Amino acid sequence: MPTEPFTEALKRALGIVVERSQRDLELVRERAEAIAATANAKLAEAETRIALLEHNVACRLAALKDGVDGVPGDRGEPGTPGEPGPEGPPGRDGADGIDGRSFVIRGTWSAEESYHELDVVAINGASFAARRDEPGPCPGEGWQLVASQGKRGNAGERGAMGKGERGMPGVSAMALDVDDQGLLTLTNADGSTVTCDLYPLLRKLL
Repeated sequence: MPTEPFTEALKRALGIVVERSQRDLELVRERAEAIAATANAKLAEAETRIALLEHNVACRLAALKDGVDGVPGDRGEPGTPGEPGPEGPPGRDGADGIDGRSFVIRGTWSAEESYHELDVVAINGASFAARRDEPGPCPGEGWQLVASQGKRGNAGERGAMGKGERGMPGVSAMALDVDDQGLLTLTNADGSTVTCDLYPLLRKLL
């Protein structure tokens, strides 16, 4: 299979992973801001009620005079709940998060080049991602295998004597594509397709 179509498909899949991560981070941030706003509103309401209670107590204490204790009165009916207090001021903006990182396609590996973490190279029919800066020779401990060419299978049992009829031509690949969900689809000349979900694999490498 040509290296260039696979490289483009891999770049699209990586872009999808980064986009999903950014959407998840934005959703968490919005939920945190909503919780903070609700807490501030309840705090302001409590402070308003405490201030009103303190004022009422101070007025009653100022009106008290020494005298004979009166007969206890009947228990009053429960009062109606007060109106909600004013909405509190918005909370402060949180600190900016760390910028996200993604793979960098570097083409065929060369011993003369300098590589950094998340650089992706191709060599001997396989692709590797750098685990760290200056990962060393590829393949090696500093590299993570991303995809590789399949190995030759074991030889089958020898067939019956005699030459069989010539088989039908094999099916060749016609197109390679990655959709918005990170699903890689290989379309053959006969219309059949082979799919592979790259998102779980690429997610582990981020």
